[in-house]
Amino acid sequence: MKLATLAFLAFVAALAFLTLFIADREKQAGVERLSNYKIPPHSTLDRNSDVNLVSTPSR
Repeated sequence: MKLATLAFLAFVAALAFLTLFIADREKQAGVERLSNYKIPPHSTLDRNSDVNLVSTPSR
């Protein structure tokens, strides 16, 4: 029982270490997290009428 508890604590500690290590590397590299990106919504009214959305095979 004691071995299982120590193994679980070692697993949790390793998981916390990896999480903090990756976060530190992202901060040092200046990498933006994907959750911080804002994607603007696309309006159907702004589409160009000359653009075909479905491609047709050319023969």
